[in-house]
Amino acid sequence: MRLTNAIIFLLCFTSGSYGHTYNFDANEKDANSRSIFNHTYNISKICMDHIREYETSIWNGETWALQMLDASAKLPSSGILSANWIYLGDFDTCLSINHKTEILGKVLSWCLGIPFRNALAHETRMVTPDGAPIGIFAVCLPDSCSAEDFQEYYKSKLFKLSFFESLCTSKSSKPKLDAGDIATISFLSAILYIILMSTGYEIFTLYMKRKPLHPILTAFSLVINTKKLLQTTDAGQIPCLHGIRVISTMWVILGHRYNTAISIPYINPTSFNEWLLEKQSMIIMGATVSVDTFFLLSGLLISYGFLIATAKGIKFNIFVYYLHRFLRLTPLLAALVLIHATVLKHLGSGPLWNLMITSISQPCKTYWWSTLLYIQNYVNAEEPCIPQTWYLSVDTQLFLLSPLILLPLKHWPRIGLAITGVLTGCSIVACFTIGWIYELFGFMMANRDTTPYTKHCYYQPHTRAGPWLIGIILGYIIFEIKQKHRKISINVLLSVLLWLVSSAILLACVFTGQNMLEATYVYNKFTNVIYIALMRPGWALGVSWVIFACITGHGAKSPQLKDQTAKPEESLENVGTS
Repeated sequence: MRLTNAIIFLLCFTSGSYGHTYNFDANEKDANSRSIFNHTYNISKICMDHIREYETSIWNGETWALQMLDASAKLPSSGILSANWIYLGDFDTCLSINHKTEILGKVLSWCLGIPFRNALAHETRMVTPDGAPIGIFAVCLPDSCSAEDFQEYYKSKLFKLSFFESLCTSKSSKPKLDAGDIATISFLSAILYIILMSTGYEIFTLYMKRKPLHPILTAFSLVINTKKLLQTTDAGQIPCLHGIRVISTMWVILGHRYNTAISIPYINPTSFNEWLLEKQSMIIMGATVSVDTFFLLSGLLISYGFLIATAKGIKFNIFVYYLHRFLRLTPLLAALVLIHATVLKHLGSGPLWNLMITSISQPCKTYWWSTLLYIQNYVNAEEPCIPQTWYLSVDTQLFLLSPLILLPLKHWPRIGLAITGVLTGCSIVACFTIGWIYELFGFMMANRDTTPYTKHCYYQPHTRAGPWLIGIILGYIIFEIKQKHRKISINVLLSVLLWLVSSAILLACVFTGQNMLEATYVYNKFTNVIYIALMRPGWALGVSWVIFACITGHGAKSPQLKDQTAKPEESLENVGTS
């Protein structure tokens, strides 16, 4: 009995922040006389009845009621001085509560009303009110109470809290499969069936030592496609690009992993702020330049592939050129958009899941068309569907303009190079002008509101074209070296100097923005816009030297570019590579 009294005392004491006032006497016979409803509230009768039952069960020491109380967030809690002001309670405990009168666990991030099933059975849910002095606070309570009920109840308590119906979770409120979900599952099942049948057919032909009746029958086979994905040697490739791709991809993933982590509640925000002021944090925070590496590679492969293909006599067909790009990217992108807009909501749960999944799914429901047309960086830049696909929009827009550069580069190289150089300068001027007009900090994370930076500077082709255009020029240079079989000889001292300069530029692009995060930093418009204008082209130049040095044999023992022996159709495929 003493243990039960102690548990009730501790739970009730630490739960005082959400307004319950108790006489800590577990032997009190008339628990209802101590009910919270000694005042008059404009609360629904069923909500009042269920909370009375909940309170009575607490005083009686019933396990399910103590579990509900225990699942709610409490004060005082640890980490307040470290800015830990978000308390989400115990989501899983609240949802897992079972009681013979069906007061089932239900987590409500804020509040959601669920229809009462019968007079003797009701559920519990966890509500997370917003607006409390401590930030966000979650409570596990009967789901028969609506947001308005809790709003009315809490307005006279110690903390004034706000509740919202849209942020609620319970066993009975989980989304049901709708027509869109069923269509998506059916589509994905059909694709899986085709893959299994194609794989089975290829395994059969290999076992019987026969050739497939038609290549399309093995087009979806896991066997042949896995071989292609893992293939490391192919005529006409630029070997050093593989390593650069891998490093850049890992860097992008690492940066996004940290970005996701800091966008959800964590217990030590002050420690994170301290980490931001350390130089090593820029390895993560400065990872945005890894995207410029991909723009550089995109431009390089477009120009190099185009020049190789046309040199072999393949006629340039602009319709095929665009169609190949669209068919190569769009089906997979469409499948991802479909998943985000439909079944994704069924693939997770948690106190903030409803809030997060809405922000992820709704843009895909509304702007699926702009995503598939690769124009969402203009149409819905502030509300993108699958935010990472902004890159596809920008890269595709640059790809559409590429014939205006590639054709002069093929027929009149000097004019083509001049056009590319002028456009690079225009992109730098555009970055400078936008930074000046909007008074942006050079480093994106230093801006209090990153929306103007991302919308006007980060997501736009005219501001991200610099590295891509430099890649176009580098592709032409590599083609000339290969076509004329030139052996580039660079003095050792000059080579070392270029490596040092390149390394210094790359390190500067990553680490020099850190001081903009310091509280003592004094904003200087000219310095910041110069940083915005030159950082990404500078990064592209640094990486360009690494590629050039490796190809010409001035980078350790990297293999040089060998003679192009690819088949015409393989070369033509490279024309559309980006």
